[in-house]
Amino acid sequence: MVRISNASNNGYMAKFDEDGAAELYHDGTKRFETTSGGVSITGNCNVDGNITLSDNEEIQIGNSTDFRIYHDGNNTFLRDVGTGSLSISGSQVSLDSSNLAHYMVRAIENSTVELYHNGVKKFDTVSTGVRVHGSE
Repeated sequence: MVRISNASNNGYMAKFDEDGAAELYHDGTKRFETTSGGVSITGNCNVDGNITLSDNEEIQIGNSTDFRIYHDGNNTFLRDVGTGSLSISGSQVSLDSSNLAHYMVRAIENSTVELYHNGVKKFDTVSTGVRVHGSE
């Protein structure tokens, strides 16, 4: 067991337990610790670089971990597995081709919703209803 105390010896800077937790403190408050399941961070975590997850590993968000982001090796998922809804908002929201070369769907605030086929607009909403581009 190793304990590193502050200069006035009234608080920890770090604690290390053999075969157990390692803990780091800031101004007497535990901010980082290792656990049997991984690590625990208290407060904000600012990363300067990439966070990399392997296939089928998830980022889980929420008290019930009901919002999940993951990649299965072939497909990428944003999932709301709770009872609420998944909302995406912005003044313009678009689904783009994988190389970002063209739109597939585009929604513009207080304006139109557009559907595309192979980068060509085929359908859009207008103030009086809808407009279809092309035939079939």
